[in-house]
Amino acid sequence: MVRPCLAALLAVLVASPAAACGRQEIRDRLQRGPYLQQVTRDSAIVCFQTFVECEGGVRVGAKVTKSPKGTRHAVTLTDLKPATEVTYVVQAGDYSSPPITFRTAPEPDAAVTFAAFGDCRTGNAAHAKLVDLILKQKPEFLLSSGDFVENGTSSEQWDRFFEIEAPLLRSVPLYPSIGNHERNAQEYFDVFVLPGEERWYSGDWGPVHFVSLDTTLPYRKNEKQIAWLKKDLAASKAPFKIVLWHHAPYSASTDVFRQKEGEQLAAIYPPILRDGGVCLTIGGHNHNYQRAEVDGICYVTSAGGGAPLYPIGKGVELKAGKIAYHICRLRAEGKTLAMEAIDQEGNVFDAWSCTRP
Repeated sequence: MVRPCLAALLAVLVASPAAACGRQEIRDRLQRGPYLQQVTRDSAIVCFQTFVECEGGVRVGAKVTKSPKGTRHAVTLTDLKPATEVTYVVQAGDYSSPPITFRTAPEPDAAVTFAAFGDCRTGNAAHAKLVDLILKQKPEFLLSSGDFVENGTSSEQWDRFFEIEAPLLRSVPLYPSIGNHERNAQEYFDVFVLPGEERWYSGDWGPVHFVSLDTTLPYRKNEKQIAWLKKDLAASKAPFKIVLWHHAPYSASTDVFRQKEGEQLAAIYPPILRDGGVCLTIGGHNHNYQRAEVDGICYVTSAGGGAPLYPIGKGVELKAGKIAYHICRLRAEGKTLAMEAIDQEGNVFDAWSCTRP
């Protein structure tokens, strides 16, 4: 039975948004975030979610950019400068976060360091260890090939994902690709603020142009996506073009269905990537590390983010492979793009590079 005084207090909290935004859990932490999206040379989006509806905002220096009352907040910062540290404070009701710093994207000729991994799902212990490992690499941005959670409709699993990645995503922007375990759920499109069609989009960071595609059914054969991809790659003058997707055309599996998925993609995309000047693709889905090279393009499977590991199958000629939780560290500098695969103990177990004229 609820005591009368407690019931009255609860009624006030529910009835008053200002009081609700002052609840202890808001003071202690936000429900999710803050996390960065769409960081460019002159803008960035700071996202966060509150337990209850309230007005939000982000302060940079003396300037506060506000967001309307709600629980999901996506605040766009503008008039930033390239390759510059930005310190921001999140405001939600009477809550203010500690100061947080991130760096804007640099000019096209800058050297850049970034990271990639995928398929963390509900392997929380391995996932958390890999987040720590990524932080040690000091990446400027992060690419992830999907399957962030086991069930994309589960808000609780998304809460856990953002809790684990909080130390990373508050300062390093994440660029995702949708996986089959997102289950085409609206939650994916709510938590990630993506440009363009959202399912497929592209971005630039220094000399790197990256493209994220949707290879889930039925979108892997989507004519609109394919036409957009051709146009996007042709328009980019970046020396290093990377494709991010969940399923990969060249990835060895012991599962017949997964082999057929790869064959479907191999029948469509490799000629487009070759003609578009792509040097590297990063996929997931098969829970291990693999590297194949076909017609001058490196096809990496980086799906050791925490989900149960799979054996490496046959059917694809590999240059390297390992059943291990891991990340990939990449650096573009001058005419060279280099990648290292690093296991959760910090050991480099594979390396690759390409050089552009």
